[in-house]
Amino acid sequence: MNENLEIIKAIMTEAIKIDITGKQDIEFNYHSASKKLTISVCTDATNPTFNDGLTRSWHVSVKNTELLKAVLKELQNIEVPAEESSKEVNDFLG
Repeated sequence: MNENLEIIKAIMTEAIKIDITGKQDIEFNYHSASKKLTISVCTDATNPTFNDGLTRSWHVSVKNTELLKAVLKELQNIEVPAEESSKEVNDFLG
């Protein structure tokens, strides 16, 4: 489970990085009863209604290492300007 916890932390960090650029909106939920993680990314941040843009979502068990890695890889493939993200993430995370 330690490896999965590290992947989940990386997913959360990546989600925060995507969110703070202002280009996408993120929703992140953990369901303790089912041990499921749900991540949604709305790619139209200019739209005030979260579900009116293109939304990608993942619903994955926190016990499934391979699927957690797949979600992380997909999040990392969302384009975030490097100069914006590194400064803002460091500011946000301290």
